[in-house]
Amino acid sequence: MRCARYLAIGVLSVLFLAAIPLGAADKKEAEQTKQPTREDEEKNRLAEEYMANMALVARLKELGYDKENPSPESLVTAAFILRKMQATRGQKDLEVKPEAQREPGASDESPLVDTVGKMDYDKEISDLLDDARARAAKKKVDLEPLINEMKSRKVDQGRLVLGGLQQVVRSIGGRQTHTYHINARPNELFYFAFRSLTPLQVTIVRSRTDTVFAAGIVTGANTSYFPRTQSPVDRVPFTIKITNLTPYPTKYQMCIR
Repeated sequence: MRCARYLAIGVLSVLFLAAIPLGAADKKEAEQTKQPTREDEEKNRLAEEYMANMALVARLKELGYDKENPSPESLVTAAFILRKMQATRGQKDLEVKPEAQREPGASDESPLVDTVGKMDYDKEISDLLDDARARAAKKKVDLEPLINEMKSRKVDQGRLVLGGLQQVVRSIGGRQTHTYHINARPNELFYFAFRSLTPLQVTIVRSRTDTVFAAGIVTGANTSYFPRTQSPVDRVPFTIKITNLTPYPTKYQMCIR
């Protein structure tokens, strides 16, 4: 298997990578598209912010729950970013359904899990703030002013993203894999973002060439790729695999654009 770029990340790490650096010709080609309106530019900005925040929340939670030096302030910041994500609208449902399969070590009788659901933002925010208070108390730090400031900040409701952003929230069973077959447009940037409640193994491969675009065990990811091709094709197929290496079920959120 040819590997364009491979990145193995430790548990509770966050994946930030530009999978294949764009050359000058690629950048010029990517820029030669229809000029967007100001409204489209704003929606594009919100879409990029939304996808970047998925990985940022995971990184802040990693800092907040660090065993050696936990940062309760990071958990409060993560809670505020989740409030902004909760207020974002305009995402389309990802209609591609994954193939679910059991990994070695899984019981043959264990049910395959691929249920579509929603992220419970209110519970996640509440849990983050409770955990932040508990860690601040151990450090004898008064965190209430920061929490109150976070709660008092206004978040625009109904923040609209550009229509090309598709997302799905799914549950995945213990020791199971979800395989998605996605078609990207040739010679256009392909964006991928991901976050999960527990670390999951994520691998993205360009199907026809078996080129590994990205891989790691992560709780958050945000990356882009330019599928350059000179062939007269109308799509570039990708295979995205999400594997739960633990015996415990969990939930993940995935966005593509």
